[in-house]
Amino acid sequence: MGDKRSRLQDKFDVIEKAGGIKMPHLKYGSGISFTFRERNKATFSVWAFLFGIFYYGYHGVWKKGLSLMAIAMVIILLLELLIINFFPTIYDVWDSLAYIIPAVLFGTRAPANLYSKYILNENGWNPFLGEDLWYKK
Repeated sequence: MGDKRSRLQDKFDVIEKAGGIKMPHLKYGSGISFTFRERNKATFSVWAFLFGIFYYGYHGVWKKGLSLMAIAMVIILLLELLIINFFPTIYDVWDSLAYIIPAVLFGTRAPANLYSKYILNENGWNPFLGEDLWYKK
């Protein structure tokens, strides 16, 4: 586990600079400036985008990976029903683009989820959990 954490340490440092898992300093006008590369490190993971649930399993956050997969399936199902019933002419385009939703979810949530596992020692089911853990108050 130490090796995985050390490879992600620069990403965790940027998240710390941004103010923790909620990243309040990442917003424009917060007084702290970030380069494009730093902003990208804190908010996106190419490896999670490409490998999805397998990347989450590699890092041991499979519970969050399964939750994200379930959320992605629900979103795809609801959009599919909406498009079939109200926009049938764009169904062919939707059928090609529907697979990007899980990849985007995994890619955008991975930095915060890995930060919560390796730094905050929180490895539960909720992939959208912030620092203010309601059950630890």
